[in-house]
Amino acid sequence: MIPLIAASLMTIAFGIFNFVITEIRISGDLNDSFKALYAADEAMESVLYADRVLVACPGALCSFTSASPGLNTACMNSVYTAGTPTIIKTLGYTLQTGTNCVSSPRAIQRSFEVRY
Repeated sequence: MIPLIAASLMTIAFGIFNFVITEIRISGDLNDSFKALYAADEAMESVLYADRVLVACPGALCSFTSASPGLNTACMNSVYTAGTPTIIKTLGYTLQTGTNCVSSPRAIQRSFEVRY
């Protein structure tokens, strides 16, 4: 009878442990997701400002890449294609290896695309 009770308690404890570990992983991924989203937004704002205010990209194709992480410790990449319509694609991704902007397969990526 005691082994049955011990086995039942161990099963319940394992279920609770598995639930807690899963929630911790999800919350970490959510934090990285926000960082990647804000990096993509930061890149979009930079490209739109350069295009609409500074007129820094008058050619047919320009691209902007961040070689170092932005303010939110994530990296960004953007591609600007002039024409009708003008297309801007930005990608933000989290850092996985040190402080350089090397995207790994485990990096969380978020992107925006604007056409005008």
